[in-house]
Amino acid sequence: MATNKKRVLITDSMSKAGIAVLAARDDVEVVPFRYTATGPDYVAILKSHDAVHATILGGTRFGEPELAAAKGMQVVARVGVGYDAIDIPHMTKHKIPVMTSGIANSPSVAEKAMTLMLTLAKRMPELDKW
Repeated sequence: MATNKKRVLITDSMSKAGIAVLAARDDVEVVPFRYTATGPDYVAILKSHDAVHATILGGTRFGEPELAAAKGMQVVARVGVGYDAIDIPHMTKHKIPVMTSGIANSPSVAEKAMTLMLTLAKRMPELDKW
């Protein structure tokens, strides 16, 4: 068993398989939190631990107050794409790497775009007005 465990706060919206991969490691302590955790609630969760080394966020924002509450933070990640919920300049200032899921949802986005284009090409909105 690892003596230098890293504590990782993980949103409950992350896939069960992803959580299981981390939980199976003996050098990681997984701490789940609600996807809907707001700023003050999330800060309270961070403060309730003596150290938090990483967090995997869903829709929860992460900025200056959250970083100040997270002793030992080494990396911030998001389930999803985009950085709008994370204060990138503040993370950069403190040399905290930020990660997203990258192109993980590209097929879904492409499918949605094709569906919308076909809907317009077939004039489906007009057919729905009778």
